[in-house]
Amino acid sequence: MGDISVVMAAFNAASTIARSLTSVLDQTLPPFRVIVIDDGSTDHTVDIARGFGDVEVVSIDHAGPGAALNAGFALVDSEFVAVLDSDDLWPRDRLAVHREAFGDAPSADIALGTTLNVTDTSGFESVDDVEQAVSTTGSEPVMSRLPGAMTVRSRALPLLGPIRTDVAHAATTAWISSPAAQALNTVEIDSIALYRMIHGNNMGVTDAAQARQDWLLLVRQRIQEQR
Repeated sequence: MGDISVVMAAFNAASTIARSLTSVLDQTLPPFRVIVIDDGSTDHTVDIARGFGDVEVVSIDHAGPGAALNAGFALVDSEFVAVLDSDDLWPRDRLAVHREAFGDAPSADIALGTTLNVTDTSGFESVDDVEQAVSTTGSEPVMSRLPGAMTVRSRALPLLGPIRTDVAHAATTAWISSPAAQALNTVEIDSIALYRMIHGNNMGVTDAAQARQDWLLLVRQRIQEQR
């Protein structure tokens, strides 16, 4: 067992969470803990998550992904923590690659791998299905500061501060790309860390108007901070 805990926020994710949790539990380096924070789901998300014996499930009142992740971080007692959205996937060696990177760079606070966007329209049931499909597309992964592509040393969490809870969209991206995050020692790894699944139920699709408002708010505030 490794020393990386995994935190997953989930809201009405019954159609995808089993696939995502399987990609976590099938890691070549097993996670220290897998913590699912149910953000007040009204479907079968909790039942599905609890069906995995090695997963801890904590339910909170619906407050958005930022509040759910903050609740999960408060439970972490391992040296490192990683985050995966309840509809995304990891390659099987994702945690092992990041743990090795920390071993090679002991002063690093964050390990960052690449992200590959995958159009989730082909009935993928596992990460193996995804990897077989993308092997023929020629799609190129990108280095992007997405929480799902990062592993963070737990002692750095207080430096990052809590994730904002006043915006539902882009809160985690703003958190991990904040000036505080940019100041941390980050080691970049040229290896896919995240399969970001693109589908019609993505928050930015189902609530596009609010997503645009949240992004504009964050951009304006960042500009004001830099003046």
